Amino acid sequence: MNHEDKNTNLEAIAEQWVNLLFAHIEANKQQEIINIEDENEE
Repeated sequence: MNHEDKNTNLEAIAEQWVNLLFAHIEANKQQEIINIEDENEE
């Protein structure tokens, strides 16, 4: 494995982490919206 392959792999891994993080944040936002809507209905 040469140096450039390592960089490419790290970039791909970093990108996956960022995507996961954003997906997690979005899911939390959606859950909060659902919770607020539930509270408003009571």
